[in-house]
Amino acid sequence: MNTLNAFFNLALYFADIYTDVILLIDFIKYDWIYCSVWSVCFLVMPYVVAMGGIFITRKNTATFIKWDDKKDKKKRIMFYCFFPLYPFVFDLVMPFYRLMNKCLPDALMNFMAQYEATRTLSETVLESLPQFFLQIYMVLWCQENTCDFVEEEDASALLQAFTVSVVSITYRF
Repeated sequence: MNTLNAFFNLALYFADIYTDVILLIDFIKYDWIYCSVWSVCFLVMPYVVAMGGIFITRKNTATFIKWDDKKDKKKRIMFYCFFPLYPFVFDLVMPFYRLMNKCLPDALMNFMAQYEATRTLSETVLESLPQFFLQIYMVLWCQENTCDFVEEEDASALLQAFTVSVVSITYRF
């Protein structure tokens, strides 16, 4: 059941990101610059928080590197070269790490549990809720004023992003 929950959580996360990116493209296309900037900030903040968490726990999690030893310099360089990819990789591992608990070290299992909790919370508080309020603002503003993209076929992007945000926030709460 936990694995199915993790798969649904991951699918909801990527659906939320996808619909928000599609809406961001529409914001840019119709010169909604301020909404575009805010939307980019909301999309990037959870990723930055995830990278910060990985950076803070790197010495406890990446035990294959002896951080104080000069011999592991190449491993440290490789670790930092691929550092921006780690949140994406750990996001994909989230549904599976519970199934591999006998194969993975305890430090990595503990890290993944903490990463999943932090990622879910940061994604909800720093991305879904602010995007939801931005989308509410767009709907209210467009009711009072004329909006280019609401009158055309691109109106579905706002509706899709709004729907996925409501489902995501409701599911997480």
